[in-house]
Amino acid sequence: MSVVKKFLWPFLLAPFACAGEIPYPYLPVESTKPSAADFWHPRIETNRKVTVWHDLDECEKTRRLDNFRVAAGEKGGFYEGLRFNDSDVHKVVEGAARILGQGEDPKLEAAIDELIATMAKAQEKDGYLYTVMQLAHDQPVKGVVEGERWLHERESHETYCMGHLIEAGAVHFEQTGKRNLLDIAVKAADCIGRSFGPGKLELPSGHQEIEIALAKLAEVTGEKRYADLAHWFLEQRGRISDDRKGNWGPYFQDHQPVAEQNEAVGHAVRAAYQYMAMADIATLKDLQPYRDALHAIWENVAGRKLYLTGGIGGGNGEGFSGEYDLPNLGAYNETCSSIANILWQQRMFQLEGDAKYVEILERCLYNSFLSGVAMEGNTFFYPNKLTSADGATRTPWFACACCPPNVVRFIPQIPSFAYATHGDTIHVNLYGSNSTGIPIGGETVRLTQVSNYPWDGRVEITVGTEAEFTLALRVPGWLKTPFPSDLYRYAGGTDAEPTLTLNGGSLSANADGNGYVRLARKWNTGDKIVFDLPMPVRRVTADEKVESCHNRVALMRGPIVYAAEGPDNDGRVHSLLVPADAEFRALEQPDLLGGVTVLRGGIESLSWREPGAEPESTPHELTAIPYYAWAHRGREPMRVWLATTPAAAWPETPAAETSARIRTSGHLRWSNPGSVSDGLLPQSSTDPETPRFLWDDTSAKPIGAGTLEGGTHRGRNSRKVRWIQYDFLETREIHSCSFYWSTTNDGRAPASFRILYQKDGKWKPVGTELPEPVGNQLQTVRFPAVNTNAVRLEVTPRGRAKTGLYEWIVR
Repeated sequence: MSVVKKFLWPFLLAPFACAGEIPYPYLPVESTKPSAADFWHPRIETNRKVTVWHDLDECEKTRRLDNFRVAAGEKGGFYEGLRFNDSDVHKVVEGAARILGQGEDPKLEAAIDELIATMAKAQEKDGYLYTVMQLAHDQPVKGVVEGERWLHERESHETYCMGHLIEAGAVHFEQTGKRNLLDIAVKAADCIGRSFGPGKLELPSGHQEIEIALAKLAEVTGEKRYADLAHWFLEQRGRISDDRKGNWGPYFQDHQPVAEQNEAVGHAVRAAYQYMAMADIATLKDLQPYRDALHAIWENVAGRKLYLTGGIGGGNGEGFSGEYDLPNLGAYNETCSSIANILWQQRMFQLEGDAKYVEILERCLYNSFLSGVAMEGNTFFYPNKLTSADGATRTPWFACACCPPNVVRFIPQIPSFAYATHGDTIHVNLYGSNSTGIPIGGETVRLTQVSNYPWDGRVEITVGTEAEFTLALRVPGWLKTPFPSDLYRYAGGTDAEPTLTLNGGSLSANADGNGYVRLARKWNTGDKIVFDLPMPVRRVTADEKVESCHNRVALMRGPIVYAAEGPDNDGRVHSLLVPADAEFRALEQPDLLGGVTVLRGGIESLSWREPGAEPESTPHELTAIPYYAWAHRGREPMRVWLATTPAAAWPETPAAETSARIRTSGHLRWSNPGSVSDGLLPQSSTDPETPRFLWDDTSAKPIGAGTLEGGTHRGRNSRKVRWIQYDFLETREIHSCSFYWSTTNDGRAPASFRILYQKDGKWKPVGTELPEPVGNQLQTVRFPAVNTNAVRLEVTPRGRAKTGLYEWIVR
């Protein structure tokens, strides 16, 4: 708890009633200070020294800050950017406030105060502050109609942006004791309160956030009306009013009233923000139907829609896919949704005190979230995939830049997840090296924790106060199972049993029904607990219903999920095969990737002498790094789930035509023409886990008359012809082509294809009769050798089916 909250609120909030915390049964401890040896300490310092300034600089360069200056009359100009850009500024301000709450930083404080002063001038008299609407007459922006406040809430992000303003104002006051931003936040909340409610506008929020913000404002000010308004907004979902023609559907979580929802659907960040707000309001207003709905949704996510790394969002429009639909290559796992998932899991723990929620929180924290921000703190991933065919690089900023500002406001909250209180019980949820002071029964209990977690499972906790209380130590679920559900299982091995001593004497380390071992006693200064958590390397398998993980295993040690990356494996990660008897060992690498423990073991690598033939196996020494650390050494392939059978691997293939330029008649935005020469063959013609190329139907054009000897593709299908070609750097002799077609779900390959080569500026067909396209295999066509500088494949699709290729090998 910040000094401001503990000592100054009664004086600073004289106009308001009984400010305090949302009365969760289990309350986080906000005074925890990580030591320099703690895993999170360098990340927190980087966030303070680098990330917050980087984000402010990007907001300046992209004119996000200028939008406020223009609205304030401090300069001329017009609105620039996407309609929700204000929210990025508000999130950076919230992050700065949380940093200031952890220690003085006069330079940062001055920069934020200057920005807040501009916001105060930009805010209209009635409290409205949404710069795109205020400046829309100068520069029309998608989703915003000048003079029509709130009426386009489904897409406009008005309450979303003002919600982040309100949350930033509440947090800024909580952390610094200053009212300059809180006053703006209160005016904004009152503006929304005058506009929305019974007999006023009756619309839900288009993107959930205002609900969280109003609950936070109620916490800080003690004003019940803000909690009531947050509850009212939640209750509008799944309901019809005179202000809209119909519900907005599952993507917006607007298909059912929130208390009736039992499955996670739609946009993952919207959904998790809703679940956070439901937990807040369930606590503030004692709503059992909300708790029941949250339980059902949590069971749905944990048992059917959660990645091993703790991420959510299966790639369906930034949202949840169907049950067990967890693609690795196409995973979304947005950094923002990882943050939201962690904050939702924290609230679920605070509601019930069950360690199963902390299991998912911890997994997401160390894996899916942490992958989203580079160790340097100034580049980011938007999605966090579990397979990358040829590597990826983090980006300094995005046009839709929600993730970098979310990172800066989230990282300062991490220490508050370590401990929680419930009556006279102190829960130890996360392990590391830190110190804290926790009020219990009129005493401030001092605890010091020392551990090299997550690399070493030895945890030492020293009590620094003579007091009577219960210490509840979380027994990590990963000792026995990857997750608190049947979605993932350990393959083989034995359960790891922890040991526990107090002042050298052995105690039982058995967990109770909520996942804790409880030590209730009168403690003396200097009492020392040693909790040893064994960390063997474990293989993980997924439920059979998760098709993307068939015949594959992942490697875990402690809470860390591992990945194979190119630099450690001679660039070969997709061809690797893990035999059933493979053994792995953990090895500390203090000079690698900021200091990590890697896994090593003897496995196999597969290759083809001839594509499509039986692959050959050679020994390979695998090195696996923590998943979060990938993409720090250049653009290299990466894979979390490794094959256990040859059919699940991508054997190394003989060199394809990678030296040729590839041209096409057009391709879908998210598909890559380069996939046809990446040497990666799928398990089938509908394999979603292998990169593929798909033609864009709208760009198809007929081949012009006179360009092709031997006839043209004319007639009723001429308008459907697609093409792709290799332009060689020099003339070559070619004699065969091999194709692996991408087909529709019914397995039908394209209707027909032609192979053409270029001679004297004209396209000529190869001199052989061509078979019909065949799916689910590498189809090879041999023809009399020709010399050419380009070869083209022309394809006629079957009906309206999407047409494409996984691979095209030219010999």
